[in-house]
Amino acid sequence: MLSKKHKYIIATLVIILIVGALVFVLIRNQKFKKDLTTLRQDLTEIKQNNHLLERKSKADNLFITGDYDSAMTIYSYIEDSISNNSFIMERRLRMKRVQNLKSALDSTQSMTSSQIASMEREMEKREKVINEKNEDKLDSISGYYRGQLSALEKQLNQTKSKLKDQPEIGRLSFYNANGTRISYFGELKFGKANGDGMGHYSSNSVYDGEWKNNMKHGEGTYKWADGHKYVGDYVKDKREGKGTYYWNTGEKYEGSWKNDKRNGYGILYDKNGVVKFKGIWKDDEFVKEADKQD
Repeated sequence: MLSKKHKYIIATLVIILIVGALVFVLIRNQKFKKDLTTLRQDLTEIKQNNHLLERKSKADNLFITGDYDSAMTIYSYIEDSISNNSFIMERRLRMKRVQNLKSALDSTQSMTSSQIASMEREMEKREKVINEKNEDKLDSISGYYRGQLSALEKQLNQTKSKLKDQPEIGRLSFYNANGTRISYFGELKFGKANGDGMGHYSSNSVYDGEWKNNMKHGEGTYKWADGHKYVGDYVKDKREGKGTYYWNTGEKYEGSWKNDKRNGYGILYDKNGVVKFKGIWKDDEFVKEADKQD
């Protein structure tokens, strides 16, 4: 036999289980009702969307077949119910274009044959004027580019001519009239030293300046191995014109030269820059004093 205490405990547990079961059933019932309400709302929305799609499909068919008025009536009715109604704007623009085209066609149909012929002649005249203008423009553009092309060809030919006449740069070895071997580097033309260049002589002298046909010709500087130096004009490998000769002792001569010698007016300075002779010279000999060249 169960004691009174044990019976009380069992009864309490049974009551707790019954109450828990009732609470669980109540919660499940409320959740079921909420889910059912949501499903009913979704079903209603689906039916509404389906109805809108059916009406839109009907309006699209009317629009395609050309019954624009009926189609736009339906579009206007469902416009506020559709989130993306940009296609309705496109339909309206298309209707406007079609109506304008119909109006233009109706106006031509009401014209007489003479009016149509007059219009055709006017269109032909306008077409002719437009073609003539286009031809003039094409001729003008063509003439402009022909001129540009001619100028470019002329410039190209001039450039080619300059490049042809321009001497090349290279090395060359040759002998002068005295039999001295010269190693040359500089401008070459016709296979000879022509232009600016430097010649190194077998005597260890060096000339840096202008050349012509393997000869010193023009302005240049000649340095001897012993320290003497000449700076001035050359003609056919000889000092001629104006030039300055520097001795390794410090003396120098400034003046005229001819046939590789001092000829004409010139001044000889000592190593301190004091004038020793000033006047006329002939074949490296001082002839007479003179303040300036006659």
